[in-house]
Amino acid sequence: MFCERLNGKCQIMKKVNSLLRNRNETSAPTHRRNLSRRQFLLTGVAGATAFTIVPRHLLGESKNIKSDEFEPDRAMVETHPFVQGEEMSQEYTVTVNGQPVPVYTAPIEARHNLLSGQDWDLTYSFSSFEFSGRITVKISSSKPLTALSIRPALSEIPVKLEGKTATFTLDQPGNFVIERNNNGRKDPLLLFANPIETERPRQGDPGVIYYGPGRHNAGMIHLTSNQTLYIAGGAVVTGAVIARGDNIRILGRGLLENSGADYYRKYMILLEQCTRARIEGITIRKGSRGWTIVPKDCDGVAISNVKICGSYASNDDGIDPVNTRNMTIENCFIRTTDDCLAFKGMGYGNRNCENITVLRTSLWSDKCCAILLGDESRADYMRNITVKDCHVLYLSFDFAQPNPFDKKFLMLHSGEEMQMENLRFENIDIYGEGQDRNYIEMTCEFNQYSKTKVPGFIKNVVLKDVKLTGKEGPYTIVIKGFDEQYGIGNVTFDNCTINGKPITEKSSNLKIGEFTKNIRFIK
Repeated sequence: MFCERLNGKCQIMKKVNSLLRNRNETSAPTHRRNLSRRQFLLTGVAGATAFTIVPRHLLGESKNIKSDEFEPDRAMVETHPFVQGEEMSQEYTVTVNGQPVPVYTAPIEARHNLLSGQDWDLTYSFSSFEFSGRITVKISSSKPLTALSIRPALSEIPVKLEGKTATFTLDQPGNFVIERNNNGRKDPLLLFANPIETERPRQGDPGVIYYGPGRHNAGMIHLTSNQTLYIAGGAVVTGAVIARGDNIRILGRGLLENSGADYYRKYMILLEQCTRARIEGITIRKGSRGWTIVPKDCDGVAISNVKICGSYASNDDGIDPVNTRNMTIENCFIRTTDDCLAFKGMGYGNRNCENITVLRTSLWSDKCCAILLGDESRADYMRNITVKDCHVLYLSFDFAQPNPFDKKFLMLHSGEEMQMENLRFENIDIYGEGQDRNYIEMTCEFNQYSKTKVPGFIKNVVLKDVKLTGKEGPYTIVIKGFDEQYGIGNVTFDNCTINGKPITEKSSNLKIGEFTKNIRFIK
């Protein structure tokens, strides 16, 4: 049957498997023998058989795997080699259809516990694999399991608990937070269940900077027009990226990380004045202070299925479009200490920040905003921005009182005469823990970051099907202009609720200040 699938190329397969074994023995030492190369599991109705499926370019054919080769009636799983020297999680192990998947760790800022009065673990776990079809995931915990939840709850996923083990099935890719024993953010497992990768550049291809399985100390990686950075599954690359030019791609299923003093206060991925730039599939682990992905004065940026494992240090914003136009962010996961998404204007001739869409993305900020527009901004316009079908997994936690920060799910701050308009936030679910802070804030103002002490304008804002569930709390909503000239107009809350209660003009948590008009509520 295997030979039939490859159209009679069984002998070629034997040679290629031999080549792969030799290459892995020399270039990708492994911790577990059965993780020494890419592995797939094809599961039929009658049973399961393990195969090694070789990228098609090794057979002299197209380097892209065609979607019709995925055999939708069967499950296909791909795991990647354990990287020696990486700290393995002591809290969880993961198998998918019987195949072990490496579980690594990411650090959090130690001050979180001091400031919040909590007792969170100082590392959390994450694991990544690829699949199609219907698969069985088995998670083993270091502690007995009395409860396990999967967030976001896209659909009801039955979980079988047995001692220290949880078992469930998946039939759609997604980026999930696994909570055990109702511990919330104390000791989670992040499970990145990726779609099968269909675009894999070859080492040696023109314009490709290639990092295969194993550890790489890359330092600063510079990309120019028509170049691709490829970080393969099973690769851990320590470094940062600076890209300038047209048609630049950053692809793969590997891990980019930036621990060490060399990266302090540096952007992890800077796209400066790029056109047609794309980032897809990689996982990012933050180990230093500094913003993560920063498109500055770009036009045409696409970011998809990028997973950011942050919250190690302050000032670690997730994705910050700066004076950037025509951009999409979709199917991403972002955990940070600072803001998850921050839309800014910081120069570049005050060019607009506009025409940006965020879809199906999970946001988790431990100290700051899930979504921030404005603040330190000098764009002429910040407009035509949509955030839709997204999840705010946790709101920023409460600090010990007095609270030095007052961060939100959504903050719109317009200053320096910027026109902030045509903003839409739709079908967003938020989990609240009763935080005593502003939930949504829209203001025209200036602050310490402003070069000119002049406010801006906000108009045409729609919040539709924005729903918070969780513990009861104040969840204050603030809307206020500055004066008759700098005000807020045309804001609509359409079917927005807090623990099932509609937000209306009579809601006790609603504070509408002066210089606002046409604030509407639709049940």
